[in-house]
Amino acid sequence: MAAPVVHINGHPGTGKLTIARALQNMMPGARLLDNHALLDPALALYDRGTPEMQALREDIRAVVFQAAKQVDPEVPIILTDALDDSDYAAALFYTHVVGLTDTTKRPLFRFILDIDEDENIHRIQSPERHNRRKLTDPHILKDGRANHRILGTNEPGFVHIDVTDLSADAAASALLGHLMRSAS
Repeated sequence: MAAPVVHINGHPGTGKLTIARALQNMMPGARLLDNHALLDPALALYDRGTPEMQALREDIRAVVFQAAKQVDPEVPIILTDALDDSDYAAALFYTHVVGLTDTTKRPLFRFILDIDEDENIHRIQSPERHNRRKLTDPHILKDGRANHRILGTNEPGFVHIDVTDLSADAAASALLGHLMRSAS
């Protein structure tokens, strides 16, 4: 059986990358594609949200996901995203993530990281986030949480993990536990 694709989605500041790294350590040989690895080259050249940035982001994503289809099927792939329930984000998810799993016949595990708003605001103000060009403005986060649901929030097949009071290792263990239960 092919190794899984693990998709971790959530609002900025939920700990997606930190949890994904912890999960990667628990799954030897797993490859990790962080959404910022796909987003940051576009942000280095263009302002966030501009048509040029979006187009470059889409081009980068297409190339990377095409390459991911060539990864040994026994190697797990972990993906992080901050996709909302917009048609644009859904198209990215279904074209690239579901396209990857359909083409490679890998099982797809879809996780949404939930977090209390106050804790989320606290986490996005972390100094490490400033150095990585990540969202740090609590007003933008509050607006996003109020006006945009995370992709798959009310769809079957997406597993919710509340990370408000979990360390990254505990959250990764919860994800891994779900993967192991589903495999048996």
